[in-house]
Amino acid sequence: MSRAWNLVSRPEGSPTMENVALRETPDHPLKDGEVRIQNSSFSVDPYMRPRMDKGDSYIAPFELNEPMTGAAVGRVVETRSDRFKVGDRVSHFLGWRDVATLKAEDALALPDG
Repeated sequence: MSRAWNLVSRPEGSPTMENVALRETPDHPLKDGEVRIQNSSFSVDPYMRPRMDKGDSYIAPFELNEPMTGAAVGRVVETRSDRFKVGDRVSHFLGWRDVATLKAEDALALPDG
């Protein structure tokens, strides 16, 4: 099981902890071409606030009761791809979760250090 921050209600004014919930999400077995990443950090950026609202914007709003997305950095902990090996440091856009499972092509290799 992983955990992910979900937007559970649309904020009125500044967001509060009542607008988000940390929920468990099941980890499915990896498919060919996928990697599992243990996140070490994820971003909190100004563009995310308008995504919490429902309405017209240059970027799609977050869906209620779904994990919030955004930039994240972590290490590969499991792989079924030739692109990465366990221990590789990567970035991706699945953001606000402790473990992310995604297609290897959606991750970017980062140098160590």
